[in-house]
Amino acid sequence: MRFYFGPLTDRKGRKIPWIMGAFVFAPSSLFFLISDSIWKLTLARIYHAVGLATFFSSGGSLIVDLAPSNRVGIYIGMFRLTFVLALLTGPSLAMSVINNYNFNVWFVFSFLIGLLSLLMLALIKVPVNSVNPESGSLQKFRVVLKEKAAYQVYYGIALVSLTYGVLINFGVLFMDQNTGIPNPGLYFTYFSIVGIFGNLVSGYLSDRWKRPVVVWSAVMLLGIGTGVFLFLPHIPGIFFISSILAGLGYSGGMASLAAWLVEVTDKDHRGTVLALQESVIDLS
Repeated sequence: MRFYFGPLTDRKGRKIPWIMGAFVFAPSSLFFLISDSIWKLTLARIYHAVGLATFFSSGGSLIVDLAPSNRVGIYIGMFRLTFVLALLTGPSLAMSVINNYNFNVWFVFSFLIGLLSLLMLALIKVPVNSVNPESGSLQKFRVVLKEKAAYQVYYGIALVSLTYGVLINFGVLFMDQNTGIPNPGLYFTYFSIVGIFGNLVSGYLSDRWKRPVVVWSAVMLLGIGTGVFLFLPHIPGIFFISSILAGLGYSGGMASLAAWLVEVTDKDHRGTVLALQESVIDLS
């Protein structure tokens, strides 16, 4: 869906997709509440996907529009920090509500959070950008794909996302089978906590140093953090070292790569560029 909604951000301005995404997110949990079969749940998830496709492409574009030219990195770092904080606290909040009440209460509570978000976002004054409604989605992607300077950045995004995918899918399984660690999921708690620091620091440094220096340093940290998993069954302390290095590398790499991508591409195609970035992340 991003292949349509990403360019829509460039054609119609940021606010329409931005509000559309928040509007879709708000009631999506209520659809989960009434899903009593797999096909209803599938339809609810497809509806939910519209919110993902619209909100993140337009949200990233808007953050960059609002950022001073010399502070793009720190603004993107702060934007990505909100993801980390939400993913770090959301599951705990959800389980607390579910355990004390039930799933139905959580879905209603989640709807109220979404509704509050929609109201807050509607108050934001969005800068007016030059739009080109004559240029279709396919044409915009063609223009973006001709930006050869962006290819190295996309390779970096793919590499970081692929490594993260390996960790998120196989890290806990590996620890469960090869170590006596009682709660392997704590790895990603530490991973996220250091990610808060990584987002802020990498954004700040990438504004002051050359973007590639910060990006490839972060990628190396992520690689080392993943590689030392090999020694985890023999050296339990590697658990903390790996989570810290990988967390810093992943968060720092993604924030710096996003800032670098914005820097090497045209402002008029920013929504399309960031939509392609999110798709590269998902595919990787």
